[in-house]
Amino acid sequence: MTQLDLPYNGTAGYVPMQASRERAHREVKDGTLGKRLDAVLNLLEQRGIIGATWQEVANALGLHHGQASGALSTLHRMGLVFSLRDKRNKCHPYVHGKLRNMFFVEQRNDSPSVTRSGMRRALLDELHSTCVIASEIGFTPNLQEAISMLVDRLAADDRPRD
Repeated sequence: MTQLDLPYNGTAGYVPMQASRERAHREVKDGTLGKRLDAVLNLLEQRGIIGATWQEVANALGLHHGQASGALSTLHRMGLVFSLRDKRNKCHPYVHGKLRNMFFVEQRNDSPSVTRSGMRRALLDELHSTCVIASEIGFTPNLQEAISMLVDRLAADDRPRD
């Protein structure tokens, strides 16, 4: 695995804390992350169509929850694995991507789920990009409408949920 292959700012992700960010970058630099991702992929390849839940990955490879689920999420986001919709022990099993065609579309989760935070981040990124374009070419009526729609979607996301 190379740094450019990784979806979370060139890492497997981190929370907004200095220690977490430093750990994520250190694991990329020293090869720990690449070895972990390769080990998870190899395990899933060995498990075949049965796949493995995060718990099974953690037990087999001696990882804690964050390492196992983080590796699976990273590989899922990269398209190298997918999860099954059916659960085993209250968890979705992950299967190696090369076995994708052995399952019906209805049986698979080909894309990782998007958290509320992830959706908000995507909206903010889109708003930023639209504002950059507007600042470069001018605030056309279409750009003003796009910005208003994005602001409205962000405001709706801020409302409390039942």
